[in-house]
Amino acid sequence: MDIGYSVGIAGSIASLISLFIAAPSWRSRFVHAIYVMIVTTLASAYVAHSAQLAAYAEMERQAQKILASADLSTDGSARGFILASLSFLEKNKADFPDTYDSAKKLAESSDVFVSKQEDGMDRLHQGWRLRDVGSAMKSLLAGLAGKPPSTSSFN
Repeated sequence: MDIGYSVGIAGSIASLISLFIAAPSWRSRFVHAIYVMIVTTLASAYVAHSAQLAAYAEMERQAQKILASADLSTDGSARGFILASLSFLEKNKADFPDTYDSAKKLAESSDVFVSKQEDGMDRLHQGWRLRDVGSAMKSLLAGLAGKPPSTSSFN
């Protein structure tokens, strides 16, 4: 348990106890009640903020994990990386709705979901598009992971 949680819980309990052992006057009890509400509100805000920070840290860790597996050397691996990136963004689209929509539109407009194998030129052009989109996804995930994007698209 984080020390902040412990201090918050102990402070809240101490405040509640002080409310009951306060001087018998109504004014004293009112002042203690206000104090209890302030301490409890601050402790609750700290706990909520800590939980939100932990969730963002977990998202960064997941983005870093996907980045570590990035391989844009073949059409299949580039497509897999792009799909993994889209999956991550879809999972977290409540936090990044515009980013997810933009990434999905980029993938759709670049024919990531279609495999063109018949014509050699179509296949070549699709390979270039896959690497371009993969590089864009790599930079996007690097931004979400708090890392600077790499300068080479084949890392």
